[in-house]
Amino acid sequence: MRGMKGAHYRSEFLYSALALLKLGKEYDLRFKIAARYIGPEESVIDVCSGPGDLRNFIPGDCTYTAMDASLEFLSLLKKKNVETIVCDLNAGWPPSVPGSDVITMVIALSQFRNTTADILLESFKEAAKRVVIVEDVLPRPQKEGSLIQRAMNYLCGTDYYVPVSSWYTCSEFQRLMRDHGYQCETVSSRYMVGLYGF
Repeated sequence: MRGMKGAHYRSEFLYSALALLKLGKEYDLRFKIAARYIGPEESVIDVCSGPGDLRNFIPGDCTYTAMDASLEFLSLLKKKNVETIVCDLNAGWPPSVPGSDVITMVIALSQFRNTTADILLESFKEAAKRVVIVEDVLPRPQKEGSLIQRAMNYLCGTDYYVPVSSWYTCSEFQRLMRDHGYQCETVSSRYMVGLYGF
């Protein structure tokens, strides 16, 4: 019995329940924001897709591919006939991934801030015509080792998850996007978007 450690990436119910608890009425907003930048009939690779909720918000004629490290989530998606790619992005971007019109990454970039965030942002630009990064940002730095961050690190604790000390602040996210040639937009009180190729 593995208990609760890593359960966030093993259970679709827990994954969604924790997101709902955190986001409340804004639960769907992150996907709606990403979907604004995706047109009909485009091919989309949803990086760190989780259980693949973004596919419910993009045009129905898009070709949707889910990329994640969670075998549990990808197994669920395969049963729904969704194309999947298994990948631990802490090791970098796999060169075998086919090109696409759009790469999306919704509230996941901060998980790689201590490992491959810079590499991924450059790799995305080579792998797709356009890139959409939606990130939940902090208005000010979070206290080192906060209770919320420690709890999330525990619940996310798998062999492919690298614990982080904090999510990005607004200014950190803006600087990161600028350093890699992405446009940066503030789209709500909590979300910022990094865009490439628009």
